[in-house]
Amino acid sequence: MEINVRKEMRVNELAKTFIEKYPLLKMEIYNNGEEMNRDSFHTLANLSSKKEPENFTILPDMTSGNVEKLFWDKMGLQVTIFRRIGHTWSPLSFTNHFTLEYQNRITENMASDLHKLD
Repeated sequence: MEINVRKEMRVNELAKTFIEKYPLLKMEIYNNGEEMNRDSFHTLANLSSKKEPENFTILPDMTSGNVEKLFWDKMGLQVTIFRRIGHTWSPLSFTNHFTLEYQNRITENMASDLHKLD
């Protein structure tokens, strides 16, 4: 569940790769306050506020807060990670100290518990 983030990646490619690896989480990439996930034209480097954006790897044992900070530090990009709860996406503000792997797993458990209530 590793994701190699390269400055040459298209924005929509990163968003798609992230949700493929963590199907119950979503990453939104912002540029000047505008959500850019469906942008198939710009690369991460195009949107970066850094002159020399750096490639890096997202690992499953990283916390969502650390991943968001890493994007800012290495790429100069603002990202927010969300969890799917029912039919809505909720930011991980209160649980951003949990790892991505754990966030995805507890969201899966929550979804399973919700289905049992139906």
